[in-house]
Amino acid sequence: MPDVPLSDLHGAFRREKPGKSRDRLQAAVQRKKGRGVDAIAAQLGRAQGTISNWLRRLHDRGPEGRHDRKSPGRPCRLSREQLEAVVRDVGREPADSGFERGNWTAGLVAAHVRNRFGVRYHRSGALALAHRLGFSVRLPRTVHHKTASEEEEQQYVARTVGAIREAAAAGFEVVCMDAAGFENSPSSNRGLRIRGGRDVVRTNFSKGATKAIGAVGDGACHIRFCDRTDSDNVIALLETLRRCHGRVFVICDNARAHKSRKINVYLDGAGGDVVLWYLPPYTPQQNPIEMLWREIKRAIAGRYFEGGFEQMKWSIVRMLSDGQVRIARLFGYMLDAMRDAGQG
Repeated sequence: MPDVPLSDLHGAFRREKPGKSRDRLQAAVQRKKGRGVDAIAAQLGRAQGTISNWLRRLHDRGPEGRHDRKSPGRPCRLSREQLEAVVRDVGREPADSGFERGNWTAGLVAAHVRNRFGVRYHRSGALALAHRLGFSVRLPRTVHHKTASEEEEQQYVARTVGAIREAAAAGFEVVCMDAAGFENSPSSNRGLRIRGGRDVVRTNFSKGATKAIGAVGDGACHIRFCDRTDSDNVIALLETLRRCHGRVFVICDNARAHKSRKINVYLDGAGGDVVLWYLPPYTPQQNPIEMLWREIKRAIAGRYFEGGFEQMKWSIVRMLSDGQVRIARLFGYMLDAMRDAGQG
């Protein structure tokens, strides 16, 4: 390295962490001082051929030659076009490629590559190939087969923003309504307990449940407990909302109790003070009150209520009023639409 001063090599050597790269820099320093290859080899305990290769690499690449270049490994046996085809195929259902299995596996990928391109992979090689192409082994979330697509959800959000702006500008209170069921048969749940203890959770394995219909707005919450989540109880909750807020814009799902003849008669009699805005099919993730139901069920998961459902109802009401369970708020795009109308 005739263009690299000895002082620079000394500095790089002092900064380098112990290892093969440091030995290579030391060989360069000694060679710069005029020592022979045989003397450097004896000092570092290396073969003369190894020292010669190190010095030649440092001469060709400069100080960066002290680092090993990552081996490129065996070249992929599939062309770029074939790899792109594998990404497209594995990104779809196995049935689209002629397989009956419900999920792609390493063995299935190997079989698919063999059938389509005539290239054989072992299972481990097929799994490594899938990882390189951006796939990983994960557990998918199950949704109803009639669930709205992502595009349909985006269209719903755009329509809802416009509807909320108009409703808020007209003096409507925006709320989200839904029903839920609560069982008095606790399941084991994580919590702080004494280390080393053997705690138990009492339960009765009962299939009975109490029902609730609720609505959440911008910091407000209304819950009505009932035996059945039918149209009569939905109307009772809507009347409560109407008395509290005057005019209400209610976002809800497509349950039969929300679209019955009784509901239509009630809406006609409300004179436009109550508007129901329906979610896309099977999209609970678009309803903020689902977060409230989830938090309540987590809060009571490890508790058996000796007093039955009446005690459970009282506890839920108390947790909400005391702030032990956080009341869910409307989604950001809903609040933004209300603020745009001057109501937020």
